[in-house]
Amino acid sequence: MSTITVYGSSSDGHMYARTADHFSNARDAASAYALDVSSDEMRVGLGFVSPQNPGDKYRFYRMYLYFDTSSIPDGATIVSASVSLYLVGDLQITPSGFALVLGKMKGNDETYPHDPLVLGDFNNALYTGGGASTPWVYDSQSGMKTFTFTSLGKSSWINDQGTSKFVVMSSLDVGYSIPNYYMLADFYTQEKGGGYRPVMSITYVILPTITTNAATALVSSGATGNGTINDLEGESVISYGAIWNDDGTDPVSFALADNYAAGSDLAAGDFSAAITGCDPETAYYYRAYTQTVAGYGVGSAVQFTTTAVLDVLSTRTDAAEDVAATTATFNGIVLEDAAHALTAYGFVYKKGGDPGTPADPTTAEAYTDLGAKASPAEGAYHSHVSSLVELSTYFFRAYATTSEDGTAYGGVELARTGAETETTFDGGTNDGYLGAYGDNYDNLALAKAAADEATTANYSNVTNNLIYVDSNWHYYHYPYRVWKQRGYVFFDTSSIPSGATIISATLKLYVKEIEDLVGDPSTLYVAENMPTYPHSTLVNDDYNSSGYSNIASIAFGNITESQYNEIAIPVANVTKEGTTKYMLDTGVVGSNDGWCGYVIEDGEDALYPPQLVVTYSTTPDVVLPKVNLGDTWVQTLAAHVNIGDAWVELDTPLANLGDDWVEPTG
Repeated sequence: MSTITVYGSSSDGHMYARTADHFSNARDAASAYALDVSSDEMRVGLGFVSPQNPGDKYRFYRMYLYFDTSSIPDGATIVSASVSLYLVGDLQITPSGFALVLGKMKGNDETYPHDPLVLGDFNNALYTGGGASTPWVYDSQSGMKTFTFTSLGKSSWINDQGTSKFVVMSSLDVGYSIPNYYMLADFYTQEKGGGYRPVMSITYVILPTITTNAATALVSSGATGNGTINDLEGESVISYGAIWNDDGTDPVSFALADNYAAGSDLAAGDFSAAITGCDPETAYYYRAYTQTVAGYGVGSAVQFTTTAVLDVLSTRTDAAEDVAATTATFNGIVLEDAAHALTAYGFVYKKGGDPGTPADPTTAEAYTDLGAKASPAEGAYHSHVSSLVELSTYFFRAYATTSEDGTAYGGVELARTGAETETTFDGGTNDGYLGAYGDNYDNLALAKAAADEATTANYSNVTNNLIYVDSNWHYYHYPYRVWKQRGYVFFDTSSIPSGATIISATLKLYVKEIEDLVGDPSTLYVAENMPTYPHSTLVNDDYNSSGYSNIASIAFGNITESQYNEIAIPVANVTKEGTTKYMLDTGVVGSNDGWCGYVIEDGEDALYPPQLVVTYSTTPDVVLPKVNLGDTWVQTLAAHVNIGDAWVELDTPLANLGDDWVEPTG
């Protein structure tokens, strides 16, 4: 440990604020009335000066201290610190005495108090306490009064890069006692010299420095961490070892690390520690640490990667997804690659029967191959297969192949293809449009923005057989008035079963007229926010475009008058067993006097209503034979068959014929 003694500077001194009214006006003043930085005494407390002097009835005194603490080494940990002031003892003090409060500027800024002191430094709202003890002063006392720093003061109140600056107040100042003649105390300043000067004593230690070396002895569950102690800064070692986090991130410090391991075999500054509990084939950061009385010193972060578990090659087959009439997505996972690169992986499959586990997957009736993959290769994968037969059951298995291990297969899973249906849904009587307008005397752009960004419509129409998706502006009562109209279409798609796989969707809009009189043709956008917006019965709040997300569009150059125009809709934006609804919008408000947009026929007795064409696939319900349960014949909920020593649930009753599973014919 090292201790330094620092004396106050000639910048120290005091200042006071005064008031003719309530004493709190002086206590809470933002600026002092006068200051003194040249005398050999400084004052703290509050005084009742003269009831007969209307301009100077109460005074509040505060002292300001400056210590050059730049000699503290960077990175040092302060163990103890104190500030001592010499009480002159030439003033009578109230019998109960009062405490002294040391304060520092709030936050990390070092502006207040200024050096040299200015009147604005008086404001007590600039300072905070809690960094030191509160010594008391009493009548007939003199000599040193000491502030002992708390953990807060030691950690953040001392500036090792420059000057540590403080304010000294009285507890009467901080409290609410009414002043009297005996609430003041004088202390010597730096100008007094000798042993009377303000003095600051600081004891500190420096953290040890350490190097983190490369990890050795890597295994699947951990490694050996290695470190070298470079400098103990004169202290003795308390402990040493390695720290790391469970998720592999940088542990940063001993206090923040998830795990630590004590080291062993410290010799000539070098040591090692066992890092355990890690996951296979995973990257980790670790740091070497050393503890002395100064605290924990840590080295820089070093990364290592654990090895694979030496195991056999294995895969798993997972359930199929997005099974349609002629397509499906097969899912699988490589559970363990045995630390070898994959030369091939994918699926083997067969219509109506188990594809088996051939030594060469390419000899199966049908297969997919996703290519090679370097180790580590564990993880999920899938293949999208096509050209399947409608209303058929396919058996499939996941596989993975390495040069060292051959081919490993997962269990068998089933996928039942369905029948493809295309349905055209017409718009209905709820179709319509909403409009809003924006006015501005001086600025067209602001009028446009007011119309486009309105959160509620000014008017609506659901009885016309036309939908207006447009904007216009021209001189009106205001120099600039801009109208904008948005369309809304509704389709009853409740007939699409919840279990259907939607293959494609197309929105067809019959554009009766293109309004481009102002020469500002615009893209036509389709947006949605189902199920809430738009409401099934339009309300003015449905106009707010911020409640929707664009999902599709058609450019002006691709739109033709007097015919249906088609827009591809993402399949995720079609509602099964419910209502599908969209908002139609344009991205342009006209820049000249006139109209810009589209007139579209709606579902209100129109010859060409909006249409939504949806192609989807469904798998027919399987009716299984009844079984006798407790002398009662009940409907079978599921059927299982044993394939490859495993019972597999079937989604249709099949029979085995010539090693193939087929539907019975008799």
